[in-house]
Amino acid sequence: MGIRLKELRKKRKITQHALAGHIGLTQQTVSRLENQIYIPPVDLVVNIANYFDVSVDYLLELSEIPERADVRINIEADFNNNYDFIIEFSKLNKVNRSTLLVLLKHLGKAQDNSSE
Repeated sequence: MGIRLKELRKKRKITQHALAGHIGLTQQTVSRLENQIYIPPVDLVVNIANYFDVSVDYLLELSEIPERADVRINIEADFNNNYDFIIEFSKLNKVNRSTLLVLLKHLGKAQDNSSE
């Protein structure tokens, strides 16, 4: 867990002291976690995973997938709902994909503006 915790902390660009303040620990405890000197209780592992918005499995280095299960379920549902579109999109060449993405962004902005 220590390596992953340190990676997540550095990715957010926060110090051990700042992380400690956010999750109710001391800087020394965060250091001990990162150096794998301290084995945290389950509730602390869950709190840290929630703070970084990652799965417990990812934090414990049991998975390379950072998303929580509920997020993955939403992604899978989106994929299933848009399967036909994804298949057709994948058939396009690089130029046409880029063009379609630009069009989609413009359509999204136009839709947002019309709903205001």
